[in-house]
Amino acid sequence: ELSVRPRRSAGRCSGSEGRRLGPWAGGASVECGVGWNMHAQSPTQRADRLFACLAARQHGVVARWQLLDAGVTADQIKWRLATGRLHELYRGVYLVGHAAAPQYAHEMAALLAFRLEAVLSHRSAAALWDLLPYPATAPVWVTIAPERSAARPRIKACRARLERRA
Repeated sequence: ELSVRPRRSAGRCSGSEGRRLGPWAGGASVECGVGWNMHAQSPTQRADRLFACLAARQHGVVARWQLLDAGVTADQIKWRLATGRLHELYRGVYLVGHAAAPQYAHEMAALLAFRLEAVLSHRSAAALWDLLPYPATAPVWVTIAPERSAARPRIKACRARLERRA
C-alpha cells in the first residue's frame, strides 16, 4: 500500500504548510522512497508563495537581489511590476501586492537597497525608537560603511565605520 505523508520542517514560512519553496525541494514523502514534489503547483504559484513569504517577514517589502537569489527570473519580476503585483519603492526594492506601504516599509526598503549592509540613523532611527513621531517627515536616513556607494534617490546616507555584532 502506498501512503503519502507531508514532510514538516521548522523555520519555514507559516504560509508554506511545511513545504519548501524551491521547484523540486520538499513536497510529499512516500514510503516507497519517492521524495520529489508531488503536489501540483505552477511556477507562478511557487514564485507568488516566495514573494508572500519574504514580504511577510520584511514589512511587505522584497528586494530584486533576494528574488533572483531564490530563483525567480527577471521576466517574472518584470511581469509582476507590469501587472501591479509589485510596486517599486526604491531601485530594485518592491512593495508586494499593493501600493499602500505599511508601517516601517520605507525603512526596510532603504536597508534592502543597501543589501542589509546599512543601519537606520538620524530621524529614521529616532522614529523607530518612538523618540519622534512616525512617520518621520524627512527621507529615510541610513548609515553605511565608508567604502559603500551612497547614490540612492530618496535615501539620505552618511558614512561611518560599522562593526557587526555577534
